[in-house]
Amino acid sequence: MNRFNLLTGAAVAACLSTLAAPAAAQNERMFDVPPGALGEALTAFATQADQQILFTPQLVDGLRSPGVTGRLTPSEALERLLEGSGLEGRQIRPGVFALRRPALEPVTELEALVVTGTLLVSSGDLASPVVTLDRDELDRRGYGTVAEVLAALPQNYAGTSTPLTQATGADVGTSNNVYATGVNLRGLGPSATLVLVNGRRLAGTGSRAEFADISALPSAAVERVDVLLDGASALYGADAVAGVVNVIMRRSYDGQESRLRLAAAQGGAEDVQLSHLAGRRWASGSAYLSYEHQSANGLSASDRAYTADGDLRPFGGTDHRIFYSAPGNIVAFDPVSSAYQVLWGIRPAPGGTAQGPGGLLGRGGQSPVAAPGRGSPAGA
Repeated sequence: MNRFNLLTGAAVAACLSTLAAPAAAQNERMFDVPPGALGEALTAFATQADQQILFTPQLVDGLRSPGVTGRLTPSEALERLLEGSGLEGRQIRPGVFALRRPALEPVTELEALVVTGTLLVSSGDLASPVVTLDRDELDRRGYGTVAEVLAALPQNYAGTSTPLTQATGADVGTSNNVYATGVNLRGLGPSATLVLVNGRRLAGTGSRAEFADISALPSAAVERVDVLLDGASALYGADAVAGVVNVIMRRSYDGQESRLRLAAAQGGAEDVQLSHLAGRRWASGSAYLSYEHQSANGLSASDRAYTADGDLRPFGGTDHRIFYSAPGNIVAFDPVSSAYQVLWGIRPAPGGTAQGPGGLLGRGGQSPVAAPGRGSPAGA
């Protein structure tokens, strides 16, 4: 039985070799390409080999070919045509060859290649401006969170309201656009700027979910932020009319990192931020956990002397307080400033009325009867 198998195997091998020889012979062709310019030689080769060959005129400009004569396969004939030219031909698919110049520079091996926004570009450079904020740049900006860094971009409209005034009837649609932090490129609204996390859409916030909340991302876990400052609605849809923000999170972290940030302004606006990042890497993967807490108090105008009221005379300015009040003021027209000036005011009292000159209060805190040289309120 074993001998029969051996004989059968030998017979099959003989048959295969017999079939292969005619196949190889059929692939050979007769070539007669004379020496000359390489471009003309390649054109003659393509005609005689019945093959397509791809190259640019600049690639073969000024090069010559020694020619080829004899019965050869197309690959062998092309190799002889290219001798001494510094070019090499490669068959990219059946019936199609392509020429290229071998790389003379050493190949640089990359440890990792990160692709962000694959829909934005297929090859080459982007025509639209892109702002990239890496980890070092985010720290150098001096802001506590990534949301604050994006809010400070010149292309982003962050509004002019303070935390105390924003919530006063500003969110009648319950979209949570007051306490959340969206990106509003070009002032077209936060719903017109697409926010991605690692190239994927971030779930919307608020009852209508029309924009993404950047402040929900822990800043310590962010690796970099790419901001496309031009419309990309043709690629992503109507929510990318103003631009695209892609937040790249850290892939791994080994160790622990704690951050504490304290800030305050004159009169208030105390800001306390605490974050902790802990992670570990191993041979087959990694994991990390990031926690961030921020507490910010409001800044009231009444807590600062120069914004407590409209009287800016102690600071070198003028008095911008209105002359309408309750219970009332006595005013007179000042031709120098071309405006009405408050001369006397009624003392705040339970009755709210002045029974006589003693019930009036002047600018210096004196009543008319106690101010020597001053006339009565009526005369004033």
